[in-house]
Amino acid sequence: MKKTIKKICFFIISLVILTLLFPGLKVFGETEITETLGARYYVEENVETNFLRSGIVHVKDKAMSSTDESGMSAGGSDSSGGTVIANQFYPQSVNVLTVPSQSGVKVVNWTLTNPLGWTLATVRELAKDFEKNNPGWKVVAAINGDFFDIKGTGALPYQTNGVTVSNGEVLRPITNNATIGFTNNGTENSLVAGKNFQVGQHQLDVFDNNGEIIASFAINSFNTEPDEGETNLYFTFPYLENGERKEQTQVVPPENSYTVISPIRGLAMSANKFYGKGKINVVGEERTLTLGQFAIVTKNAELKALLAQNVLIRIQQPVIGDYAECDNIIGGGVTLVLNGEGYNPTDFNRHPRTMVGRKADGTLVFATVDGRQVAKNMYGMLQEEMAALMLHYGCVEAYNLDGGGSTTMIIREGNNFRVVNSPSEDNERRDSNALLIVVPELTLNIAGITDHSLNLSMLTPQKEVVIDNVKVTVNNQTLLMEDNAVEFTNLAPSQSYEVTYTYDLTYQGLTRTMTGEPFTVRTGKTKPTVNKFTYELIDGEYIISWDYSDPDEIVTQAYIKIGTEIEFVREKTGSIAIPKNKVEGKTVNLIFKGDWDSDPSERFEFSYIAEEIKPVKKGCQLGASFYYLQTVLTVTAVLLIFKRRK
Repeated sequence: MKKTIKKICFFIISLVILTLLFPGLKVFGETEITETLGARYYVEENVETNFLRSGIVHVKDKAMSSTDESGMSAGGSDSSGGTVIANQFYPQSVNVLTVPSQSGVKVVNWTLTNPLGWTLATVRELAKDFEKNNPGWKVVAAINGDFFDIKGTGALPYQTNGVTVSNGEVLRPITNNATIGFTNNGTENSLVAGKNFQVGQHQLDVFDNNGEIIASFAINSFNTEPDEGETNLYFTFPYLENGERKEQTQVVPPENSYTVISPIRGLAMSANKFYGKGKINVVGEERTLTLGQFAIVTKNAELKALLAQNVLIRIQQPVIGDYAECDNIIGGGVTLVLNGEGYNPTDFNRHPRTMVGRKADGTLVFATVDGRQVAKNMYGMLQEEMAALMLHYGCVEAYNLDGGGSTTMIIREGNNFRVVNSPSEDNERRDSNALLIVVPELTLNIAGITDHSLNLSMLTPQKEVVIDNVKVTVNNQTLLMEDNAVEFTNLAPSQSYEVTYTYDLTYQGLTRTMTGEPFTVRTGKTKPTVNKFTYELIDGEYIISWDYSDPDEIVTQAYIKIGTEIEFVREKTGSIAIPKNKVEGKTVNLIFKGDWDSDPSERFEFSYIAEEIKPVKKGCQLGASFYYLQTVLTVTAVLLIFKRRK
């Protein structure tokens, strides 16, 4: 008994000493509660932690939050949770991304590529669209973005509510509430917010063949003839009249005009707000513009010397002032944290939430809170609870983004994306934009796959990224990619192969040897084999015979083609009779169509030419018979003569 008491005393004394020497040390699962503005937040359990590329970390926490407010619905629009009881803790499901501010990691505000307007898409679709249009970059993780015209009631429907600047492209220079900019400069000043957003007057940028701006000119006016030395912009724009969407159509004059008919992007927001980019298609031609098309009409001799067909131009209002150093800017909602403290709460309803913030060292924090799902212990948060959450994860400033059914976070897993939160509408909502965390990295594409071969390719990276010395290994064979392509042959049918690769990547003057994300491909099933395919003239008809093997049953269609005529083949072995006049002078083909049933699956078509069986001529047969008979008679005569002599 005495020994037990001594052990307990020793343990307690040790615990006290540890606590005194290391006051920040957590022992026995000590709960760290963050409190601000009457709200409290703590993590009950870490559900998962994922260490992604370039120091980016994702955590999923089961947490608890409370507020000193009361009376509102505890689960937001899910009323099954009753009303909020002041200072009572409610369960929360929280996902957090921490993104270090460093070279080679960017935050991009991305919208779905649509030449003539805005198109809603899920966060995963936006991530895939970015990679498709930005070779040399990969999305590591992403969250949903700004509030937007969800019902499509605007003159130009589905726009974001606030500013949209994407990789320097000022798609929408109109602010609504908060404006949040990302410098992507690798410093502690990674985020700019709470400032006055400003843009200059519309500007025309002219690009060379390498995509570099070689000259910029001010736009003096819209949809009117320019004065001497000036440059004006023509575009058709939409407007609302008594809730009905209409268009103010513009006609480009033939003199001094340069028109973009097929823009990369043409966004007419109002009579005096336009973003457009594309190559000049028509010079000096009168034309009625449709929505998204635009034209330059200029009496500036210097500019006219630069403009011609296929020259790339852009119209936008450049960002000036406090946000000038931000290459990606998004609209947001209320301020949650400012100068390390919770900030003036104004939103007292619980919803699913999406947030962004910054730590003192420049690390960016992206967070989502699930809500409206009381049965899943997902209650959502009001503003002061959000502030406590962002303070808990180390933010010195933080801001609200679009939430509710839009709240979504994805992370990359191999070549796919996983939604890590629980969207409140049971599926991903389609949004106007998303914030993507991207890194420079090579993506290999499957250009073709058969039963015995694999073709891989890569797109030429954007100018800021250089990728070379790409070495790809499949089936213990390593090949150097040349002209952005490589082919592996002599593979086995219906076989899975791992693809690994290395490459040299140069970004911002630094070259590194990278190892790509391995992936697996599967070759197609066994190709059909033709054992016999002949045609023979018999009694005024051609008899076409065939015999083929299809061991993996991949042929979905087989037919015989004679000129332009087609006869479908139902069996693997058989023959048909075709009139002589329908065959003579024509090629007879046996054609197979089907699916390799590979991953990714690819269609195939094979064609085989029939062999003609020609009959032996009768004259030749008679001559042969006479020759045979003559030989027999000669031999017989010799034998008789020999016998008589004996």
